[in-house]
Amino acid sequence: MRTRTPYLSGIALALSALLTISACSDNADAEPSNTDGVEYSFAMTTSGAIGPLYQLAIERMDEATGHKGTWVEMTNSEVAVGGTASNDFQFTGGVASTVMAAIQEKDANLIFVNDMVKIMWTMTGATDIEKCDDLEGKKVGLHSPGGVSTAIFHSWLEKNCDPSTDMQIVYIEGSPNRLQGLLAGQIDATMLKLDELEQLTDDFHVIDNFAQSMPEIVTNATAVNGDFADQHPELVEDFVYYMMEVVNDIYEDPQVFVDAIEKYQPELADQADYIAQIYVDSEVLIRDGGIPEDWITTSIALYEEADAIGTGLSASDIIERSYIEAAQSRNQE
Repeated sequence: MRTRTPYLSGIALALSALLTISACSDNADAEPSNTDGVEYSFAMTTSGAIGPLYQLAIERMDEATGHKGTWVEMTNSEVAVGGTASNDFQFTGGVASTVMAAIQEKDANLIFVNDMVKIMWTMTGATDIEKCDDLEGKKVGLHSPGGVSTAIFHSWLEKNCDPSTDMQIVYIEGSPNRLQGLLAGQIDATMLKLDELEQLTDDFHVIDNFAQSMPEIVTNATAVNGDFADQHPELVEDFVYYMMEVVNDIYEDPQVFVDAIEKYQPELADQADYIAQIYVDSEVLIRDGGIPEDWITTSIALYEEADAIGTGLSASDIIERSYIEAAQSRNQE
């Protein structure tokens, strides 16, 4: 592997007062297959329902292998990415464009090894809007004139709308604020995340679920420090394997997801049943590890358009699919 310049070395540790740190496994009596476990950490910003997926995978892997994982929840995604690039943390999960920008701009020592969750955005609006062309003359809420979510919206328009469709764009920062604007009748349609749909009344519905119509847009990904991956390839493969196992188990029984949310994000316990079922019904969870090269290439082009990253990045710069392929082989055994 080529030598990379350290990126934000030590900054994550300097901000330790902003972290929530916990060991993921609470089963001290488990019989690991490997007593010479490796210590590692996984850093992520406030994770919502996605964090419990990772935490359950970490718990299962540690109990099976003897590794010792620590979950680190942070308030800043750039610090999580920077700390992983400098090997203060070994894994990170979250916004794909933030990792891409770090790799491109700072030569950060990071690689994508899998993805658990497809794009979680939907186009949601009044029940009389059934397709993109029905937005003619309607008020559509977006976060801002630029940025990633707006670029995703324009990509959806290009795929689904007649070019002559004329709508009024209303900028409302923050998805929760757009949800309230929709419910109050200030806008007719907007992009909302799956977790927010529970608050809709019968006057509104999902016009399009982007996880199904645009799965090739990679918004989340799991990245690992490159040096750590070189030193511990079996651990990285194990991690990918157990993440895939968790997803497949949830499709078999959504209660697995409910239990993980209640354990690791108890503040979401009241929503756990809804979240688990809508994730399964929407097919937002990725069974096979995700990140095919063509999806990454498509996503790079979108993030370039949104000015989230510069030009010149390629899929081969950021992904390593060998861990997914090895984990898939184990699943077929």
